[in-house]
Amino acid sequence: MSNPSNLYAEKVYAEHPIALWSLDDKADYISLIDESDRDINLWTITNGTSETYATSDEPFPESQTTKITGALTEDDFGQIVCISNNLVNFSTLNRALSTFSIGGFFNSISAYASSFEIGYEYYDTTSGSTIQRLKSYTTSVQNRWFFISETFDIPEDNTEFRIVIKINYIGGASTIDDYEFLINGVTAGQWCEEFNSSSLGVQKTSLPSSIALPTSFAIEADAYGLQENKAYYMVKDNSLMAKNTGIPLVYGASSLTKLLPNIDMPSLIVPGLGFLSEAGQYKEYTFESWIRVNSDSVTSKKIIGPIGSTDGMYVEGPFIVLKVGNTSGSYYIGEWTRPMLIHIRFSENNSSLLINGEEVISLNYLSSELDFPSKLNTEGKDQDWIGFYAYEDVSPIEIDCVAIYTYQVPIILAKKRFVYGQGVEFPEGINQAYSGSSVYIDYPFADYTNNYSYPNIGKWSQAAIDNLSVENNLLCTPDYKLPEIVLGSSNIEQLYSDLGEIQDEPDKFFSFGSVSSGYMYFDNLNF
Repeated sequence: MSNPSNLYAEKVYAEHPIALWSLDDKADYISLIDESDRDINLWTITNGTSETYATSDEPFPESQTTKITGALTEDDFGQIVCISNNLVNFSTLNRALSTFSIGGFFNSISAYASSFEIGYEYYDTTSGSTIQRLKSYTTSVQNRWFFISETFDIPEDNTEFRIVIKINYIGGASTIDDYEFLINGVTAGQWCEEFNSSSLGVQKTSLPSSIALPTSFAIEADAYGLQENKAYYMVKDNSLMAKNTGIPLVYGASSLTKLLPNIDMPSLIVPGLGFLSEAGQYKEYTFESWIRVNSDSVTSKKIIGPIGSTDGMYVEGPFIVLKVGNTSGSYYIGEWTRPMLIHIRFSENNSSLLINGEEVISLNYLSSELDFPSKLNTEGKDQDWIGFYAYEDVSPIEIDCVAIYTYQVPIILAKKRFVYGQGVEFPEGINQAYSGSSVYIDYPFADYTNNYSYPNIGKWSQAAIDNLSVENNLLCTPDYKLPEIVLGSSNIEQLYSDLGEIQDEPDKFFSFGSVSSGYMYFDNLNF
């Protein structure tokens, strides 16, 4: 069950959706190692020993803590080297992300600690040798957990890598008890820097083979409440294509879901339950989602819709487009990146799109003429799934709280849900329920003001403009009239030949050279 304290999901769940996904799941990054890989007792340790260690303050209680004890040395410095077993192959990583990160928590019981090194090693097939890439951290912290991590570029080699940890210490101690160090929660993943100090990541699972998608792996997204309608965050090359992060779009949620581009594939899928499918061709549905889009696309790109058809919602330039069958309509958005509550309402002979409780598109057609996909495709795979798509020029797309209803949500109710998500109740009831307290921001005292944006509030003509002009409140380059070139008795080929000659003078210029009686005529000198 998803997070029951999601206040927005709690309210809309009471309005009888057939399925609701609050998307509060743990979906931050795919871990490249599992818990057995974190057991340093199974690693190769040089110049030291290891043992499992029980403590009450480790950062990741669910992960094993290992105590590393160094060997006595009469040298000025000693070094413990810990190397894991082979992990994943570089070829299985997502090269579009180009990097991966390794981290872990350390605790120096010893006062003799000098520095810590963390990184990886691999066998370089070109040189035929083992190469190590490490980052060193010097610290004087003792008897306290601290986190270190480093991000590395992905090598081109088709080989596995191993995690390497080195602990450097000062020699001269009298007993080995002076050389004790703790390690907990070693992490490895792609684009995990935002999460790896607080999360061990998630393990990918196989996508059900019954779904009509070629992707093999995914992360489950539980439906809100007691329903079993699981959605899936898609995984490509050991990387999540939809991850939960950032400030939520709706009040009461813990995060939002950010979609990453997944070429020709959805980044997130939810069960369609007949919406825009042959099974629901003569029924009523409403598909609801909070969404924030950043689009630079000048071509039509599908962002929400069935995986087995071209129906759904598109973006094209500054427009949002709704397509059902052979009928489509568009609405001018203008400024992207603002949160929107969208409702796609489907009924017999009509579909409509609501944005923030306002109907912006209405389509009329004959339901009998619609050619919706059947639940199973020709290979017997289930294609009754709604996909969320992102692209290089339509990214990021952020979504929150997806739901499907078997009735047309009225406009007044859609407006109420917009208020649920963006305008919240006075917090006394919430404080009472969760034993909280209120904090108020004095905006006048803080000199707070609304954003002053061009050209929505101010006009471009108010600004200081250099070598630009304003036409119809749009910035553009000046439309200068080109001069007239008079060649006299010569021709254009001779002029090009003269202009193409290399000049030896320090000041760049051109002349008509051998062109007889040639000149340029400017109608005005407005340079």
